[in-house]
Amino acid sequence: MNGKGIWVLFLILIILANLYYYEEKKQKQIQMEKEEEKTIFKIDPQSLVGLELKSLNQKPIKITKNGNWRITSPVNTNVDSIELEKYLSILKNLRSMNVLSNTDSDLSQFGLDNPVFSLTVVSKNKAETLLIGSETPVRSEYYAMKLGEKKVFTLNDHDVKNLQKDLFMMRSKRLVEVSPEDVQELFIKANGLQCALKKRNGGWEGIQDVDQLKVDALLGRLIWTQATGVIKEEKDDLKGLSLENPQWNFVLKCKDKTVSISFSSVKADSEELLYATSDQISHVFIMPNWLKNHLPNSPSDLRKPESK
Repeated sequence: MNGKGIWVLFLILIILANLYYYEEKKQKQIQMEKEEEKTIFKIDPQSLVGLELKSLNQKPIKITKNGNWRITSPVNTNVDSIELEKYLSILKNLRSMNVLSNTDSDLSQFGLDNPVFSLTVVSKNKAETLLIGSETPVRSEYYAMKLGEKKVFTLNDHDVKNLQKDLFMMRSKRLVEVSPEDVQELFIKANGLQCALKKRNGGWEGIQDVDQLKVDALLGRLIWTQATGVIKEEKDDLKGLSLENPQWNFVLKCKDKTVSISFSSVKADSEELLYATSDQISHVFIMPNWLKNHLPNSPSDLRKPESK
């Protein structure tokens, strides 16, 4: 092949490469536009100020952002920040499966005249509501639409289940909002016995032969253990809960605050339940029963094991 032929071949290869590049770019753009059309909520995290979750025949759950996120209805309480973060991620990645119609027809055929669930996402400049109707005949998708729009589409049933959170799932299930490293003093009352521990030079003092690991483990359980239920939303009347004179009381003195936690084990319906509250919350939690076995009943429970 002479030099001219090589140059012609080279130019053809350049043209083909450019055509391939632009065709690939075009296909990617088409794919992006299709994905954009499937996106339910185009969320800017910085502009979000509220969520409202409404299940059929249930009170709506309102979560609002005023500096920090907080549940404001049907109760006023802290939100579970990890659950909320996961929920916002679900919303950001929520996509429709199939578009059925742009219709003015009877929405009852899709269960959208009386939706089983609705979700309103509130931004600074707008509010969008997703309505979820009945399950499709194939039983792996649900009918859905945006309020104020005519397009009916389907959502994956897994996504729908992830959206349908109840109040307990979204609320904070911790007794106190403090960090273990901030606790400087720990006062314990257990079954009439009392002791006081103070952190000095990174270790705990106040009990002879105190076991540092046991104290740190106790603090971790008090702060991080999550409740399994709510027995009472308002603790104005603690009758029957044995928390007026609790079996265990722990006072955690931190750098900038002091918090008190109370526990009592109560027999209810032939089973033992562990109730707990703190001065940071207005309700009474049901705590996991295993925690009771890790609450000290005397100072000796926090001492190092006796050497044999």
